[in-house]
Amino acid sequence: MPYISDPDLTFLQYSKQEDLDVLVNYITKLPSGKKRFNSRLMRYDRVQEHFPNHKKYWNLIAAEIQNFGGHIFANFITGKGVPYRHMLERVCKKSGIEYTKDKSTEKLEVMLLSKILMDSMQKMDASELQNFMKEMKINPHDYTRKTLSNDIKKIIRKENMKPRVIGVLLASSVAKLAISKSMKYSILKGLKIGAHKLFLGKTAAVLTGPLGMAFTTAWVLNDLARPDYKIMTPIVIQIAYMRIATTEKMQLICKAA
Repeated sequence: MPYISDPDLTFLQYSKQEDLDVLVNYITKLPSGKKRFNSRLMRYDRVQEHFPNHKKYWNLIAAEIQNFGGHIFANFITGKGVPYRHMLERVCKKSGIEYTKDKSTEKLEVMLLSKILMDSMQKMDASELQNFMKEMKINPHDYTRKTLSNDIKKIIRKENMKPRVIGVLLASSVAKLAISKSMKYSILKGLKIGAHKLFLGKTAAVLTGPLGMAFTTAWVLNDLARPDYKIMTPIVIQIAYMRIATTEKMQLICKAA
């Protein structure tokens, strides 16, 4: 499938290698490590020549993403996939997010990440909630399970859970479940290092510790059981995180110049 010019995916050429590793793994392999039968990425000469230097063929990665975002039969008829925005909107609708078409891709991604985080927190059991409150230094006597669920949005604001924090948390947690076993060590090591570089103190502990898994396990396992979304959702979460990380990196470069 040819790459469709897509302003929402051009930033991939500036992303970090370990982040692109996650995307390529989602595209080419099942969580079991077996190859995806409908992935074409590794068939291209340019990929075989430069692999694993993903920036050399970022547009081919983008084309694969567009292919997975469309309907398999529609793709066959048209000979091409769909813009990334189409995939994002499908995942948002599936997640029950209401939005207007004029909402920017960046804001829509943040809405999705926040919704997933809130849904995951509400699905925690009592033990996971207690551990969460300890990690975030929230007095457990201030909240019951019901009041904590009701005040999740306030907790997120209070604890400075900005989009970049939520993005790393969800991307690393989903990767633990969705990436192939052969890639887990190198990819998760990269995500863990990236989290510690971006965040300090209790937030980094939450992102990279065992508690990080609790945020998304129930939600992701339920989502991955649905064939249409078993690849789209992890890809969208990863891209949303990568956009935030790449934007911040570029801002730091501009400030230093």
